[in-house]
Amino acid sequence: MKRVFRDQKGQSLIEVVIAMAVFSVIAGAIMSVTLGSLNGLIQGGEETEARAFAEEGMEAIRSVRDHAWNVLTISPAQVGVSGSVWTLSRAASELIGNKFTRTITLTNVCRDGTDTIAVCPATYTDPHTKLVTVNVSWAPRSR
Repeated sequence: MKRVFRDQKGQSLIEVVIAMAVFSVIAGAIMSVTLGSLNGLIQGGEETEARAFAEEGMEAIRSVRDHAWNVLTISPAQVGVSGSVWTLSRAASELIGNKFTRTITLTNVCRDGTDTIAVCPATYTDPHTKLVTVNVSWAPRSR
């Protein structure tokens, strides 16, 4: 029985290089997925928080409406609490937590001759109806 040995000095070096390349690709993919998930989680939390601030603004406007309808002439408005009652004050926007900006606008609602809501100017402006828009904006977190 005769054994033949060939010179294989460079083969193990090539195997190491290929293994490192495969490991780098897999590690890069795992990092990309992990960072993308983390970024999505943070953005989802910010959106949830912003939605809560918008709902708080709408609830505050409803509370003010229930106590004094005539106060709903202030626009743009900022909500606040005086004692245990929501109040409105004139402000272009409201900064919440040094991150979110809430803007509340109240506009008149017009109606046509059949009492259907119409684009202003129409037959008359309904004194008992207001369109309330609450907008919450923020600068997204940089990656």
